[in-house]
Amino acid sequence: MIKQFYKHVLPQKGVYCLGEIDPQTKRTKHKFVETIDELVKAIESRKADTNVFVAMSSFKGYSRKADEAQSVRSFFVDLDVGEGKGYASKDAALKALEKFTVSQELPPPIKVDSGTGIHAYWIFDRDVPAAEWKLYADKFKNFCLDNGLFIDPVVSADLARILRAPNTFNYKTIPPAPTRLLDNKFQEYSFDIFKEFLGKVEVSFESILQDNSKVLSAAQRKHMKLDNYQSNFKDIVIKSMKGDGCNQIKYIIENAKTLQEPVWYAGLSIAQHCEDRGTAIHLMSQDHPTYDKEATERKATQAQDKPYSCEKFDDTNPSICKGCTHKGKITNPLALGKLFKQAPSQENPIKKELVPVAKAPLPALQTTLTGLPKDLFPYVYGKEGGIYMIVPQEEDEVRPPRLVYENDLFPIKRIKSPMDGDCLLMKHILPQDGEIEFYLPMSHVYAQDKFRDAMAKNGVLYDPKNGQGGAIMDYIIKWGRFLQTRQKADVMRMQMGWTPNRESFVIGEKEITQDLHEIESPTSPLCRGIAKHMTTAGTYEIWQACANKLNQPGLELHAFTMLAGFGSVLMDYTSTSGVTISLTGESGAAKTGALYSALSIWGHPKDLSVLNATENGMVGRFLGLHNIPFGLDEVGNILPKTLSQTIHNISQGKSKIRMQASVNAERDHELSASLIAIFTSNHSLYDKLTTLKKDPNGEVARLIEFSIRKPQIFTDDASMGREIFDKFRFNYGWAGPEFIKAIYKIGDEKIISLLDKWSIKFNETFGNDTAYRFYENLVCAAMTAADIANEAKIIKFDSERIFTHIVGEMIAIRDNVQKINDVDYESIIGEFVNNNIVNMLSIKEDKVTMEPRGPLLIRAEIDEGLIYISKPAFRKFLIESNISTKEFLFQMKKQGVDIEQRKKRMGAGWKDATGALNIDTFVIPTSAFNKELFD
Repeated sequence: MIKQFYKHVLPQKGVYCLGEIDPQTKRTKHKFVETIDELVKAIESRKADTNVFVAMSSFKGYSRKADEAQSVRSFFVDLDVGEGKGYASKDAALKALEKFTVSQELPPPIKVDSGTGIHAYWIFDRDVPAAEWKLYADKFKNFCLDNGLFIDPVVSADLARILRAPNTFNYKTIPPAPTRLLDNKFQEYSFDIFKEFLGKVEVSFESILQDNSKVLSAAQRKHMKLDNYQSNFKDIVIKSMKGDGCNQIKYIIENAKTLQEPVWYAGLSIAQHCEDRGTAIHLMSQDHPTYDKEATERKATQAQDKPYSCEKFDDTNPSICKGCTHKGKITNPLALGKLFKQAPSQENPIKKELVPVAKAPLPALQTTLTGLPKDLFPYVYGKEGGIYMIVPQEEDEVRPPRLVYENDLFPIKRIKSPMDGDCLLMKHILPQDGEIEFYLPMSHVYAQDKFRDAMAKNGVLYDPKNGQGGAIMDYIIKWGRFLQTRQKADVMRMQMGWTPNRESFVIGEKEITQDLHEIESPTSPLCRGIAKHMTTAGTYEIWQACANKLNQPGLELHAFTMLAGFGSVLMDYTSTSGVTISLTGESGAAKTGALYSALSIWGHPKDLSVLNATENGMVGRFLGLHNIPFGLDEVGNILPKTLSQTIHNISQGKSKIRMQASVNAERDHELSASLIAIFTSNHSLYDKLTTLKKDPNGEVARLIEFSIRKPQIFTDDASMGREIFDKFRFNYGWAGPEFIKAIYKIGDEKIISLLDKWSIKFNETFGNDTAYRFYENLVCAAMTAADIANEAKIIKFDSERIFTHIVGEMIAIRDNVQKINDVDYESIIGEFVNNNIVNMLSIKEDKVTMEPRGPLLIRAEIDEGLIYISKPAFRKFLIESNISTKEFLFQMKKQGVDIEQRKKRMGAGWKDATGALNIDTFVIPTSAFNKELFD
C-alpha cells in the first residue's frame, strides 16, 4: 500500500529525496533515489530506528533545495494536534477537515495519521512544474487559512518540504507512535480544475525564466508558451549603451578586455538565453586576451541552467546596479530584450496532416493551426502556439502581447443549423486529450452565460474575472466574420438518411448526392453520436461473402432481416412511415446475428444496436437514424407501456408533440422518421402487449413477430453461425453507400414500379386486407431492396424463395397467432361484471336477490333479461383497457347485441333515496352473458 501511495502522491519523473532525522541528535540525513521502488526499499530499511520523511517534490539533481525542485503532484496540509496547537485531538482534526472539504465543495483528500497529527493530500492527475505549483500552492494555503482550517502555514507551499512517511514510527513520543494511511483509495483530481477553482494566476515570463528555467521540459515550455518569447542580446546591449538598459551589461561590454571571470560568466548566463546566442557569447568575449572560442562555448553551456538575476549580478559586481531605473520591475536583464515571436499571418491557416498515434497501427489525420489571418488582428498566433492579442502601445513603454488562450482554438467551418442558425464547428486541441470538436451557435457568442457554459463543457477554461472570456468571444466573432467572406455555410444535417426531396443521403459524416459524389456532412448533436458508428471496417469482399451465405435454405428469416436492413430506406416510398419486426425465439437461433447482419450494411452493428435505453433514448435514436434501420436487441426487459409507445412512434415516424417552454406552440422543427425497426426477444411481444391492453390491435398491426428457430444447418455445423455472423462485427459499412448509389441510378420511377410488382404479388398470396398494410409495405420494401441490391451485385439472394417463405410465416401469424381486429368484446363485459360483482343489485320477481356492498354500478333485472351498467364507470374501464367505446358498441352490434344508452333509477325497489336518482347507463340484454351469472 505504501508503494501505491507514493506512486500517486509523488511526481512520475525526477529524483526523489528521503530524509531521516535521528531521534537523539536531531540531525537530518538525505538519501536520493531515482525510482519509487528504491524509495520504498529505503523507507523499509530505516523505519525501525529513526524518523523517516519523504520530500513531496521531485528534484533535478541530488540536492533538496526549493530552486532545484522539478515538479509536484499534490497539494498537502499538516494539521497539528496537541495542547496549544490547532486541534485538541486527531479526531477533532479529522472532523474539521471533513467539515472544511464539504463546506468549500472540495473533493476528499487522502489522509495520513502522522503519529501526532494529521496530514492530507489532494493528488493531481499530472506532474505540475514547480514554478506553476508554487503559485497555486500559495493560493491554496491562504484559501485553507481564510476558511478556518488550522494548518501549519510553513508546510503547504514549500517546494523543499519533507513529510513523515506512513507505515513508519514517530519517535517524538515514548513509545514511538506508528504512522499509518487512513484511506486505501488514491483518487486523482484535475489540477486544471483546481486552478479554475482557486482563480487563475498570471505567470510572468521573467519569473519562470529566473526561478525555474531548468525545471521545465521542452513539452512543458511549449505548453506554457514560453518559447513564443525570445530575448535578443543585441537589443539589450543597444539599450544598455544608451543608458536605458542594464548597467551590468554596459559594464561588461565596456570592460571586455579586462573583465574578471565571475562577471564575464554572469554576462554569459544572459547571452546564453538569447536567440542570437551564437554570436553574442563571442562578441562579448573576443576582446579579452585569453579568449578561446571552444572554451567560451563550453563556459556558456555551463551557464544554461539559469540566467543571473539582478540580485546575483549586484552580489557579483557590487555598486554597478545603483540608480537602475528598472530595479523592482524586472528580475533579470533578459526582459530588456524580450521579443514576441509571431507566426506568419496566413489566409489558409488550418492544416490537416497524418501524425503517428501511440499504440495505433496507422497514423491519424489531425488538424493543426499554423497561423492566423490578417483579418483577425489584433489577434495573432505565437510561433510556438497560443493565441495572443497585440495591445495598444504606450509612448514611454513597450507593452508585450497579451496571451488570450494557450491552446489552439479555432473554427473549421461555418454551418447553418435549422435549430440554432449560424454556427461554427470549433476545434479545440488540448496537450493531453488531443482534438475536441464542438458546435458553437453564434448566438451563444453574444450571450455570456451560454458562451461560458459552451466553453467549459468543451474544456476551454478561462478566468471570467480578468477579461479573458471577453477576448476569446471577440476572437471567435472575428473568425466568424472572416469565414463569412471566404466560404459558404454548410447545412447541418439533423438526421441520417434522406435529405429533403431526396437530394442526398446522409451516412455518418458523409453525404451521397444525386450525382453519386460523396461529400463531407456536418451532423447535429442529436445524431453526432450515431454518426460516429457509421464508418467502414474490414473489407467489402469479406462482408459480401458472409452476406451471401445467408442465401441458403433454412436461413430465409435471417436473409429477410438483412433485406429489411436495405429496405428500411425505401419505407419513405410506401404509405406507412415505419414498421417493426421482432425476431422471437430460443437462444442459439442467431437472432442477434441476423440483427447485426442488417445493421452492418450501414456501420458498426454492435454500436448501432440498442441494448438498454429509456423511452426518450429510443426516440432520439430512431429519429436520428431517420431512414436507416433501428436495431433494438433483447427487448424482454422493456416495460409493456414503453414498448407499446415505441412501436407506435416508429409506425407514425414521430415522437410525441413537444411544446415550447415559453409559448403555447409546437416547436418549429419537429423531426420525423421512416424506417424499419428490428427487435430481438426471447419472449413473445404479442403476449407482453396484451398484458397492457385488452385491445392491442394497434400495436399488433404495426408489429410483425417472427418465431425464429435454430436452423438445421447450425445444428449440423455448430461453427457455421460464428463463421457467418461474427465477421459482420469486423467487416461493415461498405454496402450502404453502394445501395444508395444504386437507388439513384435506377431512379424513382423504377423503384415505384418494383414496389407495385411486389404489392400485387403479396395481395395475391396473402390476401387484400387493409388491416395488414404494415405487413404489405414491409414485404414490398424488403423485396424491392433485394431486386436493387441483386442488380447492383451487392448481394446475390433468391428473392422468390425468400418471399414465399416470409409470406407463409405471415399467413401463419395471421391465422394461428394473432388476428388483427379479433377481440372478444363479450368477455370484456363479463370481466367488468366480475370485477364489480360486489357493486351489483340483482332483482328477480320483484325481490332483491343480491345487494351491493359498495358503490352501485350494476343493476340486473333478471325477469326482463336486462342489466344496467353505470355509463361513466364502464367507459372508464374501457379507457383503462385501451378500448374505444365506439368500437366496443360497433363490434357488439356486429355480434347481434344491440346496446342501448338511457337513464335509469339504479336503486328503484331497493332504497328510496337511491331509487329517486336517474343516471346514464348502458342497457345490455343478459343474452350477451353467461346466464348462470344471474340465475
